[in-house]
Amino acid sequence: MATYREIVGLKVKKRSSDPSNPVMGEMWYNANTGVIKGVVSISAWASGGALNTARDEGASSQNGLQTAALYFGGYDTSNKNVTEEYNGTSWTAKNTLGTARFSGAGAGTTTAALYSGGYDGSITGKVEEFDGTNWAEQTDMSNARMNQGGCGIQTAALIYGGDEPADSNKTELYNGSSWTAGGTLSTARSHVAGGIGTSTAAICVGGLTPPNNYRNNTEEYGGSSWTTGGTLITGTTNQGGAGISTNAIVFGGTTAPGTPNYTAVTQGYDGTSWSTRPSLATARNYISGTGTAAAAVAFGGNPSSSYTTATEEFTAAAVTQTVGVS
Repeated sequence: MATYREIVGLKVKKRSSDPSNPVMGEMWYNANTGVIKGVVSISAWASGGALNTARDEGASSQNGLQTAALYFGGYDTSNKNVTEEYNGTSWTAKNTLGTARFSGAGAGTTTAALYSGGYDGSITGKVEEFDGTNWAEQTDMSNARMNQGGCGIQTAALIYGGDEPADSNKTELYNGSSWTAGGTLSTARSHVAGGIGTSTAAICVGGLTPPNNYRNNTEEYGGSSWTTGGTLITGTTNQGGAGISTNAIVFGGTTAPGTPNYTAVTQGYDGTSWSTRPSLATARNYISGTGTAAAAVAFGGNPSSSYTTATEEFTAAAVTQTVGVS
């Protein structure tokens, strides 16, 4: 049963001074200044530094920051082995992958990243680790796959869904040296958003099931099994993601087969339900990203049968504003 606060909202209180730590949605009347104030969220995407190599279907560090991201692999008429690092302003070339491929899953940080699976001429289970300088091949996944989701750190990563070549409901866990099976997804699917959460608290969002069903459902992973989560406002596939399982955003991708169905839509998750956020400046498919729900970075992708170097930064902040009256 809903509470009074959930139905009506926070009460406007009379105060002698502004509160030191107001919460989102709170409003108050400052008796000393004679004004009403409230806390609101202001969020937007802004342009960032351009990639050196335009491409889509790359993977990224998934415990990254808006000021520290790694983007590797991808496709731009051929398989790419390129690695680039972002410092919040510009991208710098790093040492290349051992195997050029695209549509794999990323995890880890800029100095300890993981790239799993993808397509290198065939669907592969290859795994490589990055130590901040070089990539080194590691133990293959138990199941070769592409277009899967991934999250976590280099020594505790989670891989889920994807094409094997049929859509998969399998989950695998990596401990830094070997792979073990995890709980199965309720809906086998591919082309899901990656990069949200950890190996013990993740979400699988959107994706594709045959023949061309664009999913809007969310599943939540608690370390051993998947359970039903909130429903996306707009079902998407090939979108980017950032954040944790209880505070996340997904952005871009496509909403239906073909063009011009590429989307710029951004949606936010609070652990229960999805809500709308400001859209990307450029709609694009096969986009990647990392960061938090309040400070994310999106890069690469395919705006319209092409490849882009565009980077966008998302910032959300809680600010106190004076409420005007007339």
